[in-house]
Amino acid sequence: MSKKNRSMKAFFPALGLVFGAGVGVTIAVLLDFPIAFGVVIGAVTGLLIGLVFSLLYHGEDKPQDGKGA
Repeated sequence: MSKKNRSMKAFFPALGLVFGAGVGVTIAVLLDFPIAFGVVIGAVTGLLIGLVFSLLYHGEDKPQDGKGA
């Protein structure tokens, strides 16, 4: 695995964590419950989504069987 693919795979959970926390704050403000709960729940949800996406991401647009396009 090239260094470029490893760095992209590590980027998705971090991105999910940041955007999840932001969405959690927004929802907490809109639904009027404590912001800390919104941050934690949003960050956990975003992290899980980022981890799943990083496991599914192959970094290529080619088929994985090696037979070409």
